[in-house]
Amino acid sequence: MRILSERDFRRMLDRDNPNQAVIEAQGDDHEDIDMRLVEKIDAYLAPILGDWESSEVWWHNLAVHGHGIRSLLFSESAFDPGFIDTLQGFLTGEHEPFCILCQVFESLGDDDENRVGSIAIFHDHITLSRPLARKLSLTA
Repeated sequence: MRILSERDFRRMLDRDNPNQAVIEAQGDDHEDIDMRLVEKIDAYLAPILGDWESSEVWWHNLAVHGHGIRSLLFSESAFDPGFIDTLQGFLTGEHEPFCILCQVFESLGDDDENRVGSIAIFHDHITLSRPLARKLSLTA
């Protein structure tokens, strides 16, 4: 696990963006592979938090679709650290090159000023921004 400042976290995310060569190798299948990951995530979180399309506590940002990062937004009250292991477990096989980005805000719909922190989940590691790590009691 890596813990970074929010600024360094953003830089890392740009640098460690999922392997474009792998995604390009998926070719025309990439969109279908990506949507299967969307379906896995939604099937897991919807029974816990409700459907994201009508939710005030979480949002699955499909606008980021297509570049290997699944982007989830959570209100602070809805984000459970227990989600991390399960979400990471989805990043196997065809989904291994993907990243699941979780951004936590004081309230859903807040702007960046009210961001609690972020976590990037990769198949083999996770990276947290320091503010979120502190909230989750993972660092002093």
